[in-house]
Amino acid sequence: PSAMDMTPVNAPTGGAWTDLGQVSLGSSDTLVLSSGNYYNSGTTATKKNFKMTGSATVIVSGDVVLKVANKFWMTGTSEILVTPGSSLTVYVEGNIDLSGSGIVNTSSIPANVQIYGGANTTDCDITGSVEFFGVVFAPNAQVRLTGTTDIYGSIVGRTVSMTGGGTLHYDEALANLGGSGSSGSITIVSWREI
Repeated sequence: PSAMDMTPVNAPTGGAWTDLGQVSLGSSDTLVLSSGNYYNSGTTATKKNFKMTGSATVIVSGDVVLKVANKFWMTGTSEILVTPGSSLTVYVEGNIDLSGSGIVNTSSIPANVQIYGGANTTDCDITGSVEFFGVVFAPNAQVRLTGTTDIYGSIVGRTVSMTGGGTLHYDEALANLGGSGSSGSITIVSWREI
C-alpha cells in the first residue's frame, strides 16, 4: 500500500455557524453545545483561544462541530463531556493542550471524538491519567503523550512520543475513517512499538 497524504485537514466552510465569541471558561463555568456548528472569535490571538481552566465543563449533546481559531487549551480539572449518542469534531488552527480531566467520550467509540490540527498546529500535548477515546490528526505537530493516559483510537502527528505509563490502542474500526477534506482512508504502512 502507498502512504496517505498527511496534509492537515481544513475546517469545513459554508452552512450555518454559531459564533461563541471569546471562549474562556473557568471555575465552575458550564457551556452546553447542542447539535450544530460552532466557532469562536476574538480580536486578538489570545481571545481566539478556546480555553478551559479550573473545573470548567463543556457538555456536548448531539453532533457538534467546533472550529477553534487559535489554541485549544484545557487545564485543571476541566472536562468536555460527550454524552451518549453524541459526537464532537474539533478543527484547531493553533496548538492543542489537553490536560485536566480531558475529553470524556461516554460512548467509548473513538470515531465519536475527532480532533484535527490545522497547518499552524505544531504542538499537541495530551497529559493526565484518564482514558481518551478518540482520533487526533495533527500531521504538522509534535504530539506528546505524557502521564498514564490510555489512548483508544488513533494519533497522527509529525512525530509522536509517549512518556509515563500510558498506552496507545489503535482502533481498527478507524481504518476507513476519512475526515472532511482528507484524501482518503488511513492505511497503516508501518509502525514501531514504543
